[in-house]
Amino acid sequence: MIKEDIIEKYKDFRLGYRDYEKDDKYVGDFKNFNVVVKWILLMPERYTDLTKEGFMFIDEYHGIDNILKKILEDYPDFPFDGNDPKKYMKEVLTNAVSGKR
Repeated sequence: MIKEDIIEKYKDFRLGYRDYEKDDKYVGDFKNFNVVVKWILLMPERYTDLTKEGFMFIDEYHGIDNILKKILEDYPDFPFDGNDPKKYMKEVLTNAVSGKR
């Protein structure tokens, strides 16, 4: 699938959020690889979270493995609790809420 199709597919969804403040993320935000990396780095501390659609968008647009590779290059202890990073991301998807607006 080409990137424009992926953007169109997820344009009406909230992809990420912070519970304690109004900081929702949408396709325009998560097109940026570095924004996604920073967002995911905050997730183990529960500062940020992804919706199901956010996880799927990131996987289709950037590739979860590419994101994790970059994170682990800079932060080899991610997710900072001794957990396996891929297992952690699967748990994120399992527990994610819908981003339907």
